[in-house]
Amino acid sequence: MRDPEVLKKVRKRLKGELSLYLSPDQLGDYDCDDDYDDEWEAELEWTAQRSDQFKTLNKQLESVATLLKVTSDPPAQFDLFVMLHTHVISSIDYYLFAVFSHAVANSEKFTRKLIETVPEFKDKKFSLHEIYSEYEKIKITVACYINELIFHDLKKIKPMYKDVLGIDFGDILWLFKAVRVRHDCVHRAGYDKKDNKVELSSDSITDLIKKCRELATRIDHHVKEEITKT
Repeated sequence: MRDPEVLKKVRKRLKGELSLYLSPDQLGDYDCDDDYDDEWEAELEWTAQRSDQFKTLNKQLESVATLLKVTSDPPAQFDLFVMLHTHVISSIDYYLFAVFSHAVANSEKFTRKLIETVPEFKDKKFSLHEIYSEYEKIKITVACYINELIFHDLKKIKPMYKDVLGIDFGDILWLFKAVRVRHDCVHRAGYDKKDNKVELSSDSITDLIKKCRELATRIDHHVKEEITKT
């Protein structure tokens, strides 16, 4: 891909970083490849049927709590904390993705809200003769869009959850900070740009587990109530 506009965005976003993320709307067209419609239909069916997201998250968080009991020499202990902090964020990231996908796949109301509130859909244009073909594949188009999102991009995901599912995360400054720490854990093995170790401990990870579980519990209750209504 050598689109000059995309390359311009890449150069602008890098600014010395070793990696970057560009959202689907920044890349341009996010439509699913028609050659993979059958594959996307199978994915959509699996997403719609699967409703054990909260149970899966709890298992992952319990595993982290168990591993926190492991003791070692300080360097190895720090590396363990780096991996466990990253795993907690990966777990809540996947939970947010799985819940959102499941809710939208099972509700015409949520699908419509997503289409009406997300700029990528609001600004999408097609000719009159394409109306029926676009309508027939709307669920696949939506599933493809959701699959391309980065669910620890909280600046985008937090308002989207509120606009589409009606869930207000409230004050999640703690999660924004935890995601920033995760970036240092993933890309610099637990060190910041100034080569300082990030602050991680058994207590900080235990507290992160607690807050993630509380957030997920509120989301789980709300989504189940809303899906029951639809």
